[in-house]
Amino acid sequence: MDEIGIAVAKSGGSTYLQLDDTDKLAVSLYAKASAAGDEAVSNNADAAVLASEADTVATRTSADQTNTNHRGMILHVNTANKIGTTATYTPAVQAKFNDGSYATIWTAAAALTNNGDWTYVLYPGASDGNTTEVDGIPIPRTWRGVITVGGTANASHNMDTLMDASLIL
Repeated sequence: MDEIGIAVAKSGGSTYLQLDDTDKLAVSLYAKASAAGDEAVSNNADAAVLASEADTVATRTSADQTNTNHRGMILHVNTANKIGTTATYTPAVQAKFNDGSYATIWTAAAALTNNGDWTYVLYPGASDGNTTEVDGIPIPRTWRGVITVGGTANASHNMDTLMDASLIL
């Protein structure tokens, strides 16, 4: 492997960038945090967005979620133990801006009205899949999940709800 003559300062000596066996710059896809505020490059990551809540009768909003260098996600919503017929549940994702405000960047095309597992792929360029819905949007640095309750939700008309996500590079 040949070395090129660009020196990178490092305590205790110099490090030289190297070429791989095809004479291209050898680059690692792995990194680690080296300064305060830096974050390690990570693989796909799982997030518990909204823990399971029995008898959901009001809109639920998660805490802020931090996206560390992922482009998109697979969002999973589980609804169970349906009681009655009039409550509806619509998942959404909101982006948080520097001023602390939020904007909804994605809302499910259809409200959930029955028990089930619902999977949504939110990823730039995504266009198809064996999921509930696919949308080609990126996920921002700071985001949160929302499940909006509609229709008539009360002690006689409700479901248990849960939201989690797998963030994808």
